[in-house]
Amino acid sequence: MKTLILSAMALLGSLTASAQLVSITQSNTSNSATATQFFGTIANPNDTDINQNGNYNDADTFQWGLLNVSDVDQIGDDNSADVTQFGIANRATTYQSGDFNDSDIDQIGFFQDAEVEQLGNRNDSDVNQIGNSDVALVIQIGNQNRSDVNQIGSNNDGTVFQVGNRNRSDVDQLGTSNITFSNQQGNRNASDVFQNGDSNTTTLDQIGNRNRSDIDQVGDVNNALVSQAGNRNRNISNQDGDFNRNAIDQQGNRHLSEVEQLGDYNKNYILQQGSDHIALVSQQGDQNCVKVFQYATGGPHYVTLTQTGNFNIACVFQN
Repeated sequence: MKTLILSAMALLGSLTASAQLVSITQSNTSNSATATQFFGTIANPNDTDINQNGNYNDADTFQWGLLNVSDVDQIGDDNSADVTQFGIANRATTYQSGDFNDSDIDQIGFFQDAEVEQLGNRNDSDVNQIGNSDVALVIQIGNQNRSDVNQIGSNNDGTVFQVGNRNRSDVDQLGTSNITFSNQQGNRNASDVFQNGDSNTTTLDQIGNRNRSDIDQVGDVNNALVSQAGNRNRNISNQDGDFNRNAIDQQGNRHLSEVEQLGDYNKNYILQQGSDHIALVSQQGDQNCVKVFQYATGGPHYVTLTQTGNFNIACVFQN
């Protein structure tokens, strides 16, 4: 192992350019910038560009490997941006406009790509990527929003879009080719997505205030689609198996849906309109199907369904 490491370092040394490009521009008072680069290639050395306009901003960049690129722009006061890259051909971009924003990007592996954009005050973003060809995009517009994206594996894709104040998003992806898209527009919305396996997909839309969604996917090729439009809606979804499908549509206020899928090829669809509806669904087996419709004309409605075995079908309409 020691011989292998020394051989790799010798190869990197043989490809090192005579110069590396670091461009730092700082305005006003008490800004701090640090850039450290070890190796590059003859054609393309490591490239770091830091531009800070304001007071008391801090930027730290450390790159080790071939063809790493980092670009940091901070406009305002007391912003902080940290980038660490190990590997080959990683790219990290950070743009912050406002005050007291914080961004941390850590990438270990090959061909990792992370982009963070924060507009407002006291927003916080953490991106951690370990593997190959992972992609993370975080956009936060407003104040005191929080995003965490952790990707361990290859070809994972995590996108977080937050507009408003005090929204929180947590995305954890373990495996290969998992996809998460989280869209939050409003105030104090919260979402947690955990994917462990391959080719799982989660799409989450929260429009309103104080909505909450927790989604767990363990297995392969599971799909979860959650839409919350209103205030104080709550969703809990757990998929443990392969090729499960779960769709939740909450329109209104204070709805609760809980879905558990244990097995393969299960399907679930829940529509909640109006206010204060509750739907609890458990599917334990394979190729089960549930459809629940709770409308705004009556209620509040309550339904609980449990399917044990295979090829069960249940449809519930509540007016």
